[in-house]
Amino acid sequence: MSLTIIEDLLTVPERENGGRTAYDRFDFQTAWGLMKVISLHSSGAEYAVAFEFHDDIAELDSLSAPTRLSFYQVKTTKSPSWSLAKISQRTKSGETRKPSYAGKMFDNVERFGSTVDKVVFVSNRPLSEMSSELTEAPFSAAEKAKLDKFITALGIECSGFKSTDHLPLFHFSDCGLHLDTYDQTLLGIVTKFLDDAIGSGIDSRAFNFILVDECRQRSKKLADLTGIDELRKSKFLTRADITGKLESFQKRRQHRPDWNSVASYLNLPFAQAARIEREWRNYEMSRFERPYASGLEFADAVKNIVVPIMETASTMWDGVVQSLPAVRSLIRQRFGDMAEDFEHAVILYEFKR
Repeated sequence: MSLTIIEDLLTVPERENGGRTAYDRFDFQTAWGLMKVISLHSSGAEYAVAFEFHDDIAELDSLSAPTRLSFYQVKTTKSPSWSLAKISQRTKSGETRKPSYAGKMFDNVERFGSTVDKVVFVSNRPLSEMSSELTEAPFSAAEKAKLDKFITALGIECSGFKSTDHLPLFHFSDCGLHLDTYDQTLLGIVTKFLDDAIGSGIDSRAFNFILVDECRQRSKKLADLTGIDELRKSKFLTRADITGKLESFQKRRQHRPDWNSVASYLNLPFAQAARIEREWRNYEMSRFERPYASGLEFADAVKNIVVPIMETASTMWDGVVQSLPAVRSLIRQRFGDMAEDFEHAVILYEFKR
């Protein structure tokens, strides 16, 4: 069974998606997908969540030995609600009719067969025919008259659809995210996740950026995949991935230099010291948010220049002033034309790192 699921994911051609969705919608989709990952991780379950692979989001209960496969279509609307009629509606494209949302959901059922656990329509707005108290529920919980029309419409579109066999797979999820505030909601969830996982939600904005970037990387259209290892690395986030990110983030946070260990040696006017401290935080955040090889190379290059100068200076501030001409070009190559307070902060941070 598990081998069949992986082989199918690798070999079944992906459905044409008609082009990339709008960036705002894609970002909403990324946010919801990341929330799904965090929820699964917090539950203690094994999981593997894929982005833009056969559907907006795909979920396995395991990547090494999967038994269940679920698909999620994440769609946003500014209308007050969705309806079963809208989800099963087909629009014209020239002389042909495009598949409905429901038709695309059923396409995954046909392509992946009995391995499909459920196909879920996820949105920022509720389904009008379903109780507002239900956040995720099967379509079968909807009003019977409207449900019968949905069954008829989908049966006309998809000849293989059999309501007794396939309707129980269809679910609707009112995800509770709002188009104007989903990024703030996600940040709050990531903050709590950090607090629960490593005992502190400090720097959650940086960790949020790291996780969102991981999701976006897995949303990219890739060349043909040739094996399970390539599939895992390029499209899925797993428990091991998130655990590794948590451990790496905690380690780097524990080894961060302390501003207070610098401030007492500077003997600067309060206003100037406050400005440099603010830029210290900004630079530190950029290091946490973008832990890439180029950033590490930059930090090491600055440190290698600054340390010998600082160690022979009469005071810490004299060392900063002497170091600035030697590293200014490096800083501007990476960050552009920044304020001098920022440049001073970079020197101090890398000296103490």
